[in-house]
Amino acid sequence: MTANTEREIETPCGWCGNAIVQPTTGRRRRYCDRSCRQRAYELRTAQRRHQADVDTGRIRSVPAPRVIERAVQPRHPTTVAQWEYTLTDLAEQLRAGRHAWERHRIRAALNTALAALGDPVPAAPRTPATAAAVMLDDALAAAVAAVVACTDLDGIDTTLTRLQARTGHPTPLLRDALRHLTISRYAVLRRHGVPVDDVDELAEHARFHLAIQALEDQRSGKSR
Repeated sequence: MTANTEREIETPCGWCGNAIVQPTTGRRRRYCDRSCRQRAYELRTAQRRHQADVDTGRIRSVPAPRVIERAVQPRHPTTVAQWEYTLTDLAEQLRAGRHAWERHRIRAALNTALAALGDPVPAAPRTPATAAAVMLDDALAAAVAAVVACTDLDGIDTTLTRLQARTGHPTPLLRDALRHLTISRYAVLRRHGVPVDDVDELAEHARFHLAIQALEDQRSGKSR
């Protein structure tokens, strides 16, 4: 009578899955080498520790929700349609009473844009002061008129501090007035003989020469 027996000749490694040739006698091998055995041991240990932490509540079975904060960066208009939308929105804000203290700055910026569009310049007014104050609100118009009024035919050497003392208007409003005068080309500011491109760069005690273009034209007419 014969008996059939089976013996595993090759088995897969318990870690990497590669074939292991089993010995004919002795203990059956489960891993290729010590490296695979160590990695399998580390995995089993980590799994036991993880399950123990889950059971004790140290690890949440359901992860916490993800919180995302989205910051929307404003973009300047670049197309005609975007500018139409932006200007319409600005008009609605102004009608609602917003920007009450900054309307002179908005008006000056819009006047600059209209001048760049090539709109016709208003007819020549009677005096340089009234010419510079066209289409401005009361506060800025008064500051512009005061700056023009204290300027001689030859211009004046002054500072923002001196203009504030002579006109009684605050420095920020005087900066807006000088900005409007230079952008509208009613006045020229020079420091050390060089035209001042940005009024905001002028310090309050910085000395500069202020000349009103219309007054210079009057002086040239008288000299002839």
